[in-house]
Amino acid sequence: MKNNKGVTLTELIVTMAVVSILLATIGTILFTSYYSYYGITQMNEDKMIGDILYDYVTEQVARASSLEILHTDHIVINDTTTLMISNGVLCNNGQNIYSDAFYNNTTVCMTVEPYNLHAVDIHFYVYRNGEKTYHVGSVIKLLNYQFPA
Repeated sequence: MKNNKGVTLTELIVTMAVVSILLATIGTILFTSYYSYYGITQMNEDKMIGDILYDYVTEQVARASSLEILHTDHIVINDTTTLMISNGVLCNNGQNIYSDAFYNNTTVCMTVEPYNLHAVDIHFYVYRNGEKTYHVGSVIKLLNYQFPA
């Protein structure tokens, strides 16, 4: 009578090969998923930063009773508020509006240009590691001000 109490070497090798293929496949899926999640999270953060800064500036500009564009990234509102980009962050009268943690290793650029007598063209660009990751902008109607003709 034959003794069938054990596993042959061939069965063991086949089982280990199948398990290693499964582990390699699962590992690749997890690795790819993690980096996709990380990339999407960064894109969402960059969009949030750009949108918050854009909303802040457009709200200030739309309701301004006077507006002076000193440079495309430097504007004076109501003769008292100076909004400008300094070292990649938005500053109000020379003070960073949000903490460095808000920017999360990004820098921003702003362009403000007259569009016509009653509107300005405002754009924000968000950069991460020197690469543009997000852009938002549009023409904003001035509610209380008109540029001199």
